[in-house]
Amino acid sequence: IRDYKVTGVQTCALPSSALGRADLLLKLGVFEKGLYIILSFIGINYGLHGIVYANVLGSLIILVPKYYLLKIVVGISFKDHFLNYWSIVSKCGIMWIVLYICSSYLEESSCYTLLFINIVIGSMTYLSLNLIFKDQIFEEILTKLKNPLNK
Repeated sequence: IRDYKVTGVQTCALPSSALGRADLLLKLGVFEKGLYIILSFIGINYGLHGIVYANVLGSLIILVPKYYLLKIVVGISFKDHFLNYWSIVSKCGIMWIVLYICSSYLEESSCYTLLFINIVIGSMTYLSLNLIFKDQIFEEILTKLKNPLNK
C-alpha cells in the first residue's frame, strides 16, 4: 500500500479508488448527486440564494460520509486533514470579514461594480495575508514567477 499525502478535495476520491474500493466511491457519488438534486429543487423555491444555501448544506452533509470513508479505507481523519489547511481556512475567514466590512460601504454601487470591487479587494486581501504569513506554497509560486526560465 502506498502512502498518500493529503492534497485537498481530490483526497476523498483518489485513495479510495486507488485502493480498489471504487464500489464505495460509486455509492457515495450516487448519494451525493441525489442529495444535491433534492436540495436544489428545494432551494429553487427561494431563488438564487436558496440554491446557494442548498449547495452549501449539501456540501456539509456529504462531508461526514466522505471523511468516514477516508478514515476506514485510508486512515486519514478529519482532524489530520483540517490541521493541514487551517491557515487557508483562517485566511478565507479574514478575507470574508474584510469583504463584509467593505461591502457595507458600497451598498449603493451597481451590481457589476460591486462584483469587480469585491474580487479586487478579496484577492488583494488574500495575497497580502500570504505575504504576511509567508506560506511555503506562496513562496514557491513567487520564486517561479521571478525565475520563469529556470525549471
